[in-house]
Amino acid sequence: EMNRRIVFLSSPTLLGTLISGAGYLLTPVSGHGYLKTPRSRNLYAFEEGEYRRGGDDTPRKDTCPHCLNRGGTLARCGLFQGHNYDEPENVEGDLMPTTIQATYVEGDNIIVESVITAHHKGHFTLKACAIEEGEIPSQ
Repeated sequence: EMNRRIVFLSSPTLLGTLISGAGYLLTPVSGHGYLKTPRSRNLYAFEEGEYRRGGDDTPRKDTCPHCLNRGGTLARCGLFQGHNYDEPENVEGDLMPTTIQATYVEGDNIIVESVITAHHKGHFTLKACAIEEGEIPSQ
C-alpha cells in the first residue's frame, strides 16, 4: 500500500504563486524601428552625434536608432538608456538647440519613411505640430 499526500493550496496562495511565477516569464518590450524621413531626433543623434568632440549643436551620440521607446509620461518623444528626447542633449550634456529636419506648408504632400528592423505588429503614430517663425517646437 502506498501513502499519498495531496496538498491543496488556498486560492489566495495559489493566485500569488501563479502571479509571481508569471512575472519571471514577462520581458520588457523594446522598439525595433525608426522614422527615417524626416529624420527622428534619435536617428539624427545616431548619424550626426559624437561621444566627445563637437560643440553646442553636436548631438550626444545614440548607438541604437531602432531602440527608442515611447516614454509615456516620462518622455513624449522617446526614451532610451537615459536619453530623453523631449529635451535631447548635446555632446557636452547641455540642452541641444532646435534642429528642424524638414518644414512643410499646409496642403503639401509629404513623404514619410520608416524603417522596421523586427516586426512585432506594432505601429507608428505621426503628428504634425504647427509652429510660427522663431517658436521652439515642443515635440
